[in-house]
Amino acid sequence: MSKVKKVFFAVIFFTVASCNSVPDNFDWGYVIEGNYQNKFFDIGWQIPENWQYDDTYAQQWAKTNDPDFVRLAEAVYESKQRIKMPPQRVKETLLFRLSKSEQASILLYAENLARIEGAVIKDLDDYIEQTLKEAKGNAQITLDSEEYDSERIGGTTFYKLTGTLSVNGDTALEQYYFTVINGFGLTILLNAQDETTMVELEKTLDFLSF
Repeated sequence: MSKVKKVFFAVIFFTVASCNSVPDNFDWGYVIEGNYQNKFFDIGWQIPENWQYDDTYAQQWAKTNDPDFVRLAEAVYESKQRIKMPPQRVKETLLFRLSKSEQASILLYAENLARIEGAVIKDLDDYIEQTLKEAKGNAQITLDSEEYDSERIGGTTFYKLTGTLSVNGDTALEQYYFTVINGFGLTILLNAQDETTMVELEKTLDFLSF
C-alpha cells in the first residue's frame, strides 16, 4: 500500500473519530414504520416495497453469547423497544437482514475492533488490511481483486471488495462494503446469484442514510 494512501486513510479515520461522540450503549436497532433505525451507528434505512427484513438479531445474539441477556431481549422485542448494552461487551454480531428472495439478500454486520482475535486494529488502515487478510484466508471466497474502491453510501465513505462465494458446489456473487464507526467495523454484504440481481441489490443502498 502506498504511503499516500496510508496517510489518506489515517486522516479519514481520525477525522471521523474526532467528530463523533460514541454513544453509551450499543444498539442493534429495529424496524419502525418501514424504516430500520439504529442510534449507535446513526443509521436510517427505508425498506423497499415488497422486500422482507429481519431485525431480531439482538435476540438471537443474546441466546448464543450472553445467557443473562436472553430475558431482556425477549421482553423488549415484545414491546418493540430498543435493545442496548455496553459496546465493549459486544464482540461481533449481525444487525439486520434485507432480502428480496432466497437468492438476493443484504446483511449488515458489526465487529468490535478491540476484540478481533489475532490482530491489533489501531486505525482504518489496519482494519482494511485485516478485512483483506480474512477474505483471502477464507477458502470459500475468491476475490475478483485485492484492490478496493471507495464509495459514498448514505453520506459515509465505504471501501468495497467484490468476489465469489462457493459453498457445496453452489456459487454466488458477493460485494463487501466496510468502514469504521464508533470503534466498530461495519460491513454491508450483498449476496446475489447473478449480475442483474446484484444491480437490484445495489439500488437498495440508495435508501440508506447515516
